[in-house]
Amino acid sequence: QTAEAIARSSIIRNPESPMKYLIRAMLLVFLVSCAKVPITGRRQLNMLPESQLMSMSVTQYKSFLSENQTIAGTEDAKMVERVGRNIASVVEGYLRKHGKSKRVKNFRWEFKLVDDNTVNAWCMPGGKVVVYTGILPITKDEKGLAVVMGHEIAHAIINAYFEVPPPAKMQEILSRYVDKHLWSDYWLESA
Repeated sequence: QTAEAIARSSIIRNPESPMKYLIRAMLLVFLVSCAKVPITGRRQLNMLPESQLMSMSVTQYKSFLSENQTIAGTEDAKMVERVGRNIASVVEGYLRKHGKSKRVKNFRWEFKLVDDNTVNAWCMPGGKVVVYTGILPITKDEKGLAVVMGHEIAHAIINAYFEVPPPAKMQEILSRYVDKHLWSDYWLESA
């Protein structure tokens, strides 16, 4: 069933419907849980405490490094480290100047080059940055690498993993979830 069909159904229109109360409660929890990001002004839904997120990211980072070959001591590896340290220094200075250094106080910056032809780079919460060798031919030099690493580090600083999608996207996500998880069970039980 589509969300439109469900909306026309009596279960949604019925003011006594328990599902209507459940949906209202879920929306209320969602709205109350949203926080405003001081740097961007956008909204985030923080379902995990930062300490738990940091712990999880360190665990995943260590696991990733144990399963992938890192490169150290080469000119490329030194460039990744140098560019990363420069970006971290500038970011920390900017945040300190604007009274927002709390955003990165628990960051323990690490910059690793991984031997993988994938065109990718990422930064986990806490400042764990990985650059894949596959992206280096595209970035070409320190400036190009700084653009990519700066972008990835920005995601970590603003906790982009918690960004709340625009209203239209959120409506689509909620509609799919309700269709798949809530209504399918209801219709199966009432049949």
